[in-house]
Amino acid sequence: MRVGMFHTEAVFTIYVLQTLLVITAIVFRYYSDWLFILVYLGFATVIVAGFFYAEKTGWRIKRYALIYIGIKGRLKTLKEKQIPIRFSFAVLRYGLPLLVLMICFAPQHLPGYFSIIALQLIVAMVGVWFFKPECTNGILRLSLYLLVPYLLYFSQTDPAGFFQMAIVKRLYTVFSGSVVFFAVMTLKFTWRRKGFKATPMDFLILFIALVVPNLPGLGISEHHLGLMTAQIIVILFSYEVLIGELRNDLRGLCGATLIVLGIIAAKGLM
Repeated sequence: MRVGMFHTEAVFTIYVLQTLLVITAIVFRYYSDWLFILVYLGFATVIVAGFFYAEKTGWRIKRYALIYIGIKGRLKTLKEKQIPIRFSFAVLRYGLPLLVLMICFAPQHLPGYFSIIALQLIVAMVGVWFFKPECTNGILRLSLYLLVPYLLYFSQTDPAGFFQMAIVKRLYTVFSGSVVFFAVMTLKFTWRRKGFKATPMDFLILFIALVVPNLPGLGISEHHLGLMTAQIIVILFSYEVLIGELRNDLRGLCGATLIVLGIIAAKGLM
């Protein structure tokens, strides 16, 4: 911060450096320990030397009026009018259930026991909805935390033919990435003071979850496991953001989840 960074900029920079160290540890995991130590010492030397130079010379980050008056001023106006949160929340509200609906059709087959679990969750959700609405939040989370990992697992181990097409994979990747992006934007611009809040560590984990599966050198089995884990993290993270932003008005999300559970039940039983 003494070189002129704002608090948020300093935190962001620290986590970027930490992410680089984590990725380096993964990339160098099969190399000699001495090579890894030398890389780390070189990295640390550059960082410490940079701070030492800035301290001795009084170097500071330059602030340009175009960015900090023009661009940031306009962004502040948009934020005060709540335009970013309205748009990002709308995309997240309808895009996330649609994404999970797409994943329902990704597996070629679903086992019968998974259909039975889906039917039991449907009965439980409908029962809670009519007789104990104050427990809706709990049964919704239970359904999602059981539903998403299983769906993603079966979509990886037994994918449908169309889901293996290159263009379908690209569209799915772009769409899922957009949903996660708007989940982060929703969390960034939210006016909520209660409910789910994220820390910089959460964003670090989210970033690593997206980056690690795509690193070169991972084996096929590692890649599938890493990709599945990353998808589970980002989808459940997005659901937590959405549930918090809905402020206990969960009727629409419950309805969408019931549709997904119904498709799972029908597909498995067929």
